[in-house]
Amino acid sequence: MARRQPTVRCEFQFTVTPQNRQVFEGEPVTFECRALFDDEIDFSWTKNGVPVPVHERLNFGTPQRIYQAGSNLHIRAVNGTLDQGDYVCLATARASGARVASPAATLDII
Repeated sequence: MARRQPTVRCEFQFTVTPQNRQVFEGEPVTFECRALFDDEIDFSWTKNGVPVPVHERLNFGTPQRIYQAGSNLHIRAVNGTLDQGDYVCLATARASGARVASPAATLDII
């Protein structure tokens, strides 16, 4: 008789996941990500499996090229060499540390 695998109960789920985007070089792009209980979740992003170093919108009054506002990732001016790839939103519950990853969204520069 086959053993039943334990069921992992997730405290939250995504309500909006990032979508594939095609943009011209130099254009802005936003990847949206939302989950139930947003106020109890920390969001982060990866590109091609590597954490995206995000900053506040302004750093000493200077606008940042890539920044995270809430759960969304913004790129002010897409650079084909630096930005093309697969982006994943990671949502981590503050209370339990449970983490859920969104499906990957591909950024193509045209």
